[in-house]
Amino acid sequence: MNHIYALIDSTLIWHIDTNIHVYQEDMPQLEKSTLENFLITGKECVKLSDIPDLEIQIVLISESKFLRILKAGSWEMFYSLYPEVSGVLHITRVGFNDRGDQALMYLSDERSSGEAQGSLYLLQKENDWRIIDIFLLWIV
Repeated sequence: MNHIYALIDSTLIWHIDTNIHVYQEDMPQLEKSTLENFLITGKECVKLSDIPDLEIQIVLISESKFLRILKAGSWEMFYSLYPEVSGVLHITRVGFNDRGDQALMYLSDERSSGEAQGSLYLLQKENDWRIIDIFLLWIV
């Protein structure tokens, strides 16, 4: 089954104030420069426009439109407008290490069922980017 997700068209501002060593203990391959860059870049919200080809299909939606839909009619209204969508994703800006071959990002996924989760994704570039670790921060 090919999933389609709605992606909020602006990045989240990373606001979780956490000791740097916590992530490095739970994600041993995470380089200090990657995390430091992530904490810096995550303080800025940017608009998303070009989304690279991914294994999933993405529909961009503004956060204000998403919130208006939920306020006006909840998830039922959202799915009547976007029946093909499996969930709504929010992402932060990506932090990179000094060499540019390691990346860290946060992604949350929420669904009408009330299920939601937020995780840090650690990626490594060897020929292509691949996920090498996932750290679950919260789940509902």
